[in-house]
Amino acid sequence: MSSLFAVLPAAALDSAEQAYERYLSLVEAPEPSPPVRAVGVVCTLIHRSGTGLRVHRRPEARGALLEATVRDRFDCLRALLALTADRDLAVLDVATRRLYNPRGATRIQVTTGNITLPYLTESILDEILETPPDPRAPALQVTRAPMCYIRARRLPDEIFELEHRDLDAFFQLYTDNVPLVRKTIWAWAIRDPWWQQAIAWQPVDTPVAPRRRPVPEDDIDAVLAELRRMADEPPPELGALELLSTFGDLDNRTQAILDRPEPDAPERG
Repeated sequence: MSSLFAVLPAAALDSAEQAYERYLSLVEAPEPSPPVRAVGVVCTLIHRSGTGLRVHRRPEARGALLEATVRDRFDCLRALLALTADRDLAVLDVATRRLYNPRGATRIQVTTGNITLPYLTESILDEILETPPDPRAPALQVTRAPMCYIRARRLPDEIFELEHRDLDAFFQLYTDNVPLVRKTIWAWAIRDPWWQQAIAWQPVDTPVAPRRRPVPEDDIDAVLAELRRMADEPPPELGALELLSTFGDLDNRTQAILDRPEPDAPERG
């Protein structure tokens, strides 16, 4: 059975139940009215692009019905959300009766598997946590910036690994409480401080890059650095006489540097 989606003006919808009633009216009592501009544009783009969707019934003023032509329902939903997000259009998944309304969404990047969505709603969050689109990669990541995100990954035995990162601050939590995972991610996405105040996050150490020694700036620094290195780590292959000879050579180099004439000072006018 193919998936069916209703594309509806978002302004007139307050709930999924209301959206489903609108869908039923499109099916049972179609009207010959022209579609609103945004719906017409979406239907045209779907007709000429490879989104895995097609117009199921002629669009009208109340909305349009679209049918998936491929088995990957969630990828079709991704394409549809990308087309409707900036056009003030909501999407109803008829089979699940879930409503995806940009007016109740937070504009933030959502990634699951190889799919990226343009915004996050509570419906999207519920669906991904309950039935991940890719069972081989059952993870959801919500990203605010390259090193600022919250991520949930389903582990065996219905355990969730929940983690969040903000630059170098990295924290984790393991839980089997799915409502807690859902509430935490949503609170983080909408900047509700509850996610920090109510959760006992465990800090995770991040690897620190080793500090490098500064590069010597002139010849004297180079000689002194070499002397210090050899004093700390004398080469095992050098015998006593060779080591003394090496130090003597370094001493001669140091003296030669010290004997250099100072450059003439510029004449004052």
